[in-house]
Amino acid sequence: ERLVSTARTTETTYRFRQLALGNYRLTVRAVNAWGQQGDPASVSFRIAAPAAPSRIELTPGYFQITATPHLAV
Repeated sequence: ERLVSTARTTETTYRFRQLALGNYRLTVRAVNAWGQQGDPASVSFRIAAPAAPSRIELTPGYFQITATPHLAV
């Protein structure tokens, strides 16, 4: 395992940006104003490549073509 990030925050949300594809385990622990720590809570998740589009719509324009991918429902 490799540590990706560690942070302390007073907010109830935290955003990770630009995580690479792969498997991750997130562990959080609450700490109150007096420094008392709760038990850690963990969740595992995977970031996978997006699905390939089921079709691509091509829209001609003035000296351009716009490609719009559509995902299968």
